[in-house]
Order: sequence, then C-alpha cells, then structure tokens
Amino acid sequence: GAGYKAYHDTLGGWTFPEGWSVHMDKIQSDPFAPPSRCHVQVPQSLANFPPSLFNNKVRCVALCDYLSRVMCGLVKRGGLDQAAAGQGWSGPKGGDLQMDTPTQQVLERTSVMMTSSGIEA
Repeated sequence: GAGYKAYHDTLGGWTFPEGWSVHMDKIQSDPFAPPSRCHVQVPQSLANFPPSLFNNKVRCVALCDYLSRVMCGLVKRGGLDQAAAGQGWSGPKGGDLQMDTPTQQVLERTSVMMTSSGIEA
C-alpha cells in the first residue's frame, strides 16, 4: 500500500448526503507524531435541538457539556478509546478516538460548540 504520507490526502472536509460534515484538520506525519485532529459539524436543521435548550449562555453551556459527556461515554462503551495492541516497533499503533473528557464541573468548553446554525464537535 501507500506510505504513511498518503494519509495527508485525507486533509480537508466532506459533506454527507444527510447534510452533516466531517473535517480532517491535521494529519499526523508518522505513527509516533501527535494524533490527527478532526471535527464534525451537524446543521441545526438536522440536529433538531429545541431552541429553548440553547437560547441563553447557561443553557448552551449545559447542553454542550451534556453532549460532551454523552460522546465520551459512547466512545468508552464502544471500546473506541483503546489504542491498537502494540507488538513492538513494527506492530500496529494508534486507532483510538479521544475527546476532551469533562470533569465534575459544568464548564464552557470547546469540545462541543452550539450555535443557532448547528453543532460542532
């Protein structure tokens, strides 16, 4: 197959027929480099959250915090937070999905952001 640098061809974004999109923001340069970064955008017309859930700052922060917790829980329950089992230098690496996990406090974060036009995580 293609070398590791071929992953750089995935840099950019794709919009799916349903209307949501995924964006590859940074692709790691080799298996030992810092992880790749991506984000997903879902328009409000598709997410369909009632405006009353984010019509002021307190509610918006609470909704985003809740969605961050749900996403982290789904990733953990699905085992997607587990890196490939290492087999030394030549074995598989990475493969885990990570998101900033909320702590006990409900705080304004950038892991999930909500506006009247949509949601981004």
